[in-house]
Amino acid sequence: MIKTLISEDMDYWHDIVERNLRFFGFNEFLHAYTIEECLERYKNNKPGLIITDINYDPLMPGNIHNGKGNLDGLRLCEQIREQDRDIKIVVMSSIEECAKETSIKNGADYFIQKKRFKEEIENFIKMHYGWLIEK
Repeated sequence: MIKTLISEDMDYWHDIVERNLRFFGFNEFLHAYTIEECLERYKNNKPGLIITDINYDPLMPGNIHNGKGNLDGLRLCEQIREQDRDIKIVVMSSIEECAKETSIKNGADYFIQKKRFKEEIENFIKMHYGWLIEK
């Protein structure tokens, strides 16, 4: 099974991502709430998939690491891509579709707007892991 690292500053989205991936048969998850945590967990665990937020906002209500976050998920994407060409990286964000091009340019394999997460994660899984879908 594919080990998945979810990197997001909001607990709410960790739950949504994990729940949706479990539906498709994913069952091994790591969690990070800052870019620094994500890089550490990536280095120590070598996941096959990373799903990351584009904007780590330490001042957002609900951020459990309030005041300790970082604002550049694209930098995270670049840093991991420099080390690993094979890992799948999905960038998700609440910002508009214009972020898609920038995310792909910075090393992401796929971009998902949070408001369309459920249908877009299914599209990503069909494209990259079609054999995993067991509804």
